[in-house]
Amino acid sequence: MNPLATCQNLMLCEDRARLEAESDFACDVCMKAAKYLDEKVFESAKVDAKVAEKLKKVCEDIPDMKPAELKKCELLVETDTPLIMEEIGKALSEQLCTDAGVCTSA
Repeated sequence: MNPLATCQNLMLCEDRARLEAESDFACDVCMKAAKYLDEKVFESAKVDAKVAEKLKKVCEDIPDMKPAELKKCELLVETDTPLIMEEIGKALSEQLCTDAGVCTSA
């Protein structure tokens, strides 16, 4: 009687191959989800516009802002938001799953 075989037959022992397969599957799912978020959220013109709209309100809420400074703030928000969103999406798709501990390396 082989103790390891008995343990595995009764499903009382961890099966390393099964655990690795489950881990690989979880990593694959996480990577696909992160890529989806990058492409559908962080590279979306509609999302960029909504974020820019909210950020422009932040410009308006800065105390003692002169009209010229307000216009400059709003222009920076308008021109830089798409690039910032793209960079956030890229970082998310590259690092999220590893940082969350789902993948050992992306």
